[in-house]
Amino acid sequence: MFCCIGIQVVPRLKTLSLTSDDIAMICNRQFPEDLFSNVKVLRLLCYHNESEDFPFRFIERFFNLEKLFIGCSSFKELFPSVASIDCPEKDVGWQLRIRKLTLDALCNLKYIWNQGSPSDLLVENLKSLKVQRCDCLISLSESTASFRNLTTLFVTSCQILRSLFSSTTVQSLVHLQTMRIEQCKLLSEIVGDEGDGLGHAIVFSKLKVLKLKCLTRLASFCSANFTFEFPLLEEVMVVQCPNFETFCHGVVRTPSLQKRQLTEEDNLWHPAVELNNTINQLYKEMAGYAGLQELNLSDFPQLMEIWYKNPQEILDFKQLRELEICNCSNLTYLLTPSMALSLVTLERLKVQNSEMMEHIITGEGTMEADEKEMIFPQLKAINLESCSNLTSFCVGNYKLVFPLLAVMEVIDCPEMVTFASTFSTVQVKEAAEGESAERIRKEDIDPTEPFFSDQVSVPGLMFLVIHGMGSLNMIWDDKLDADSFYRLQMLWVASCEKLLNIFPITMLGRFKNLDVLEIRNCVSLEKIFQHQGPSASESQALKSSQSTMVETAINFVLPKVRRLILVGLPNLKSLYPQMHTTKWPSLETLVVFRCNQVQILASELLSYQRTSEATQLKSQNEHTLFWVNKATFPSLVELTVQRNDSMKVIWYSDDVKEGILYSKLETLKLKDLQRLESICSGSCNFEFPSLKDVLVMACPKMQTFSEGEVSTPKLQKVKLTEDEDEGCWGDGFKPRIVLVKNEW
Repeated sequence: MFCCIGIQVVPRLKTLSLTSDDIAMICNRQFPEDLFSNVKVLRLLCYHNESEDFPFRFIERFFNLEKLFIGCSSFKELFPSVASIDCPEKDVGWQLRIRKLTLDALCNLKYIWNQGSPSDLLVENLKSLKVQRCDCLISLSESTASFRNLTTLFVTSCQILRSLFSSTTVQSLVHLQTMRIEQCKLLSEIVGDEGDGLGHAIVFSKLKVLKLKCLTRLASFCSANFTFEFPLLEEVMVVQCPNFETFCHGVVRTPSLQKRQLTEEDNLWHPAVELNNTINQLYKEMAGYAGLQELNLSDFPQLMEIWYKNPQEILDFKQLRELEICNCSNLTYLLTPSMALSLVTLERLKVQNSEMMEHIITGEGTMEADEKEMIFPQLKAINLESCSNLTSFCVGNYKLVFPLLAVMEVIDCPEMVTFASTFSTVQVKEAAEGESAERIRKEDIDPTEPFFSDQVSVPGLMFLVIHGMGSLNMIWDDKLDADSFYRLQMLWVASCEKLLNIFPITMLGRFKNLDVLEIRNCVSLEKIFQHQGPSASESQALKSSQSTMVETAINFVLPKVRRLILVGLPNLKSLYPQMHTTKWPSLETLVVFRCNQVQILASELLSYQRTSEATQLKSQNEHTLFWVNKATFPSLVELTVQRNDSMKVIWYSDDVKEGILYSKLETLKLKDLQRLESICSGSCNFEFPSLKDVLVMACPKMQTFSEGEVSTPKLQKVKLTEDEDEGCWGDGFKPRIVLVKNEW
């Protein structure tokens, strides 16, 4: 921090780092004009406010600045146009003296120099330019910028960059000696075509070294019909550029070129012939795939054609970190077991919009007889999306082990029933010999098989999304890998029409880290936890206690869940079908929306045991979402209950002596509850010391909150609509409910 530096020390500094807060403090105080006169290296960091402009005038104070680093900021542009400067360009009496400019992680920057910027003044002395991780960068500059003194250019990891220079700007690079471009996924050419240079000559008079690495969409140095001359070019490195088919479509002259490099790792150089022929030969040999770490298979039709033959002859699977395939209509599987076992460094796997894909890994291919496990040691994320015929991730009698897998997303795969399908050896052989895929999918894969079984080990899984799986009947059963799912933090399940429940109750002990549980639009879902029947081990694990009325009442806790969202579950009746009590000590947000079978949101078990016959208790249990006690929701901040057609009561309790305290509840929303009569059916007292916002809308049968006393010291009004500022005012909660009723 600048404020920690003594003012006497600053004039002696050679290197200085400043944040936006530091610069604001300096500009608001009176400092000598020559305070920064000796600073040669300046780092500007952490301008995260998108409305802030680059401190262009502030840099004028650094008279002898040679190196400027700008990083981790949200600037949309760096240098102003002439029109935005107070005096005309010809009267601007200064120049930036920087020789080295580094731009890192400028997330909103589109151009370094915009149209109209006085680029000659800004980069008169610039010799080195490094640009990295600028994800919105379209081009280094617009067409009029000049880089006439630039000697070194390094650009890396600019993900939407499609070309570096216009054909006009590139002609100013008369002193450029080294050009190195890496890791720009969408870059298709180095020099863009402005449509005005048919047959025009472009000369890189001093370029000696050209390095192009990991540019998977690079098709050519320039797509236009220019003549390129490189009189001093000595070294060309083209590594992991599998689509680089030709250097340019015009003439290219490289009289000094002696060697070309195929891979950076082995430092293997080869004699160079005419550059266009060299590049074209590399393309035909598919040399660009050597050492490739990120592969979107759909981008390479040439590789797709030989994928089922032996891609490992061309592609080193042991180097791959990311494997992606999108919009593929001809592959029925992606990997054989031997291919999968080679993916020892794979970190991310993504398969999208591949309508013919039936399995990611097929039993076809060879494995050693004693190999029972298929381990993916580095895989961290799996995304399977919009694969209409996908039935499983893997088919074959293997255990799949993912020690580091943290994220799994399975979205819109309507035929997928299980993650690992265990075909018999005979069935795998029949599949390899061409047996009908339809027969395998419909007859050999058991539709009642759970999605996860003990054949899948995911000890590090933290985020799980299951969406649009219309054939899925069960996510888990009680046979699971011993170490899996203990680290699960977020579970999102949606649009699984046949799903009847989410968890077996025996899994409860695995959810100590679950933070978010969201279930949406599962029309057959009747319960969240599936009853498995009592057993000695289950009773010990769940600390069961005997109910005085009917049966064993299980007491279970989800200690870290903060958000519980239940939406569009028309057949949901209860959290768990047997008598139970539950605690959610960390729950802050609870939403229950369009759960039409739920009649009571929460009921105190002891209240029903005192007042109900056993048959009534059982009947009521079927339509009560939560069986609770007074400590069930101690952290609840927001409660939304909406469009639940059968709901009559939010809370059932008749314990007048102790009452119920919601110490942290701030927001209560009750909407479109046509049968709701009251929030509490008994005469229990309620305390809401933090309640500030109440919405009661379209609840025509609701006449009162509770027969007991209600304390809401911070509540000022009850809203009738979500967007209105005015509400119904009063001294107590119950009178306000009556006023709201009279407004309808």
